[in-house]
Amino acid sequence: MEKLTILTRRVFLADTLLKKIKNVLRFARAFVRGGIVDFDYIRYGGHVAVTRSLVHGLRELGVNFNYNPVSVSAIGDVVVVLSDVGAVRQAIELKKQGKIKKLFVGPNVVEMSTEHDNLLTAPEVDVCLVPSDMTVAIYERLTPALRGRCVSWYAGVDEAYWSPLEHASTAKNVVVYWKNAPKPFCMEVERLLTVYGYTPLRIVYGRYNKKELRSKLRMSAFSVFLSITETQGIALAESWAMNVPTLVWDPQIEHYYIRGLQTTAAPYLTDATGVRWKELGEFEAAIKNFPAGDFRPRAWVMEHMTDRASAEQLVQLCKATPDTKTS
Repeated sequence: MEKLTILTRRVFLADTLLKKIKNVLRFARAFVRGGIVDFDYIRYGGHVAVTRSLVHGLRELGVNFNYNPVSVSAIGDVVVVLSDVGAVRQAIELKKQGKIKKLFVGPNVVEMSTEHDNLLTAPEVDVCLVPSDMTVAIYERLTPALRGRCVSWYAGVDEAYWSPLEHASTAKNVVVYWKNAPKPFCMEVERLLTVYGYTPLRIVYGRYNKKELRSKLRMSAFSVFLSITETQGIALAESWAMNVPTLVWDPQIEHYYIRGLQTTAAPYLTDATGVRWKELGEFEAAIKNFPAGDFRPRAWVMEHMTDRASAEQLVQLCKATPDTKTS
């Protein structure tokens, strides 16, 4: 395959310096707000987990690529802009000039496909990358011009870091991951766990670091995730990689502004990785009968959702996409 370039910023020296400063400030903000110490906030731009996964996966595969080069002359024939509207606009201009053969955009450039004057619909954009089939449906409903150009591609996890201990006591601990579910509901979930003899280990979105989550998962029999919707659910995959199955609250509500489109809180949940539930009665039955299923969450991740597997999926997509160099 031709040389691949991954971008989370424009290719200019000034942007390089500005992004480095912003990344340091992002690291400091995470520490001040949540006591989070994660140097990946400094190392990677865009959505940190997505960027880190792709860079690591491509290195594992031995792919010829570079990440955020300083010079335009260093940009490869195939460009993936993971984030940053300015980087997309620059890549579009380079495509018009014939300096890029294939241009992939996403999954963290915009929240709504209609933003920035429908930037994603530019003819120079070969593929719009989104985290799941649910997001494909959302984008194509909002922006019909994207039909046929949206492709589902998910980030992976580092299976070496997110690994279980060989001999760990997990009988009575359960990670409870609070994201955006109502607080009284989250409290009732924890109360039910205690009724059945479990000890909830609370994790609050935006207020934990990786070491804390890994430590608590290593002590847990299963995890409970409380989020209304998820475009991918990377934290779910981290739990699965730890060989901890998930009991996912999945209200499957209608999309906020697209009538008839059902959302999900776990796009990649399978019978091997856990179960989904909507009502507290279903949750109570699930914990009462746990483990009611042949769960193999880590084996599933090793096959489908490691950094390497994610990068391989993108590489194959790059190879399969026709060359549309304009000159």
